[in-house]
Amino acid sequence: AAHCLWNKRTRSWLVPDAIKFLAGYRRRDFIAHGKVGDYTLADPLVTPNDGARFRPHDWAILHLAEPIDGITGMLPLGLPGTPVRETFRQVKKDKQHILTVDEGCKVDDTPRRDKLLLHKCDAVSGDSGSPILGIAGDTLVVIGVHIATRRYKKGESTGIAILTDSVSE
Repeated sequence: AAHCLWNKRTRSWLVPDAIKFLAGYRRRDFIAHGKVGDYTLADPLVTPNDGARFRPHDWAILHLAEPIDGITGMLPLGLPGTPVRETFRQVKKDKQHILTVDEGCKVDDTPRRDKLLLHKCDAVSGDSGSPILGIAGDTLVVIGVHIATRRYKKGESTGIAILTDSVSE
């Protein structure tokens, strides 16, 4: 999620050197790491200060300074037109240093003009950037990236995600 790269104190985007990538992170351990050399924002002129107008533009692609060899098990992106079963999951951080999976999330996959995906995964503050997963054939695929949670008076909430097929460089 692009807003994760926004420094609220300085009111500016983070410099790429300040961002590290950790693959396979769990309990302060990881299988590989790399430095971010650059990143692409959907629209660098639209900042998190712009409020709700920011949401369709709330994505960023991180470019590693150098390739990382030996990483296996990366999940593919769900491509447009790929049939995805109605079983969805969100991978998130409920406990410090441990990723958990919310299985059986409800996802509204009705096409929307704003390219957003609405979901009922158990998302909370701090889950931005977490993947929304679906199953295409026998493969787990990333169909969206969680960016926000809309809360209602009755304690209900709806998660908002960017569809991965709407992200392009």
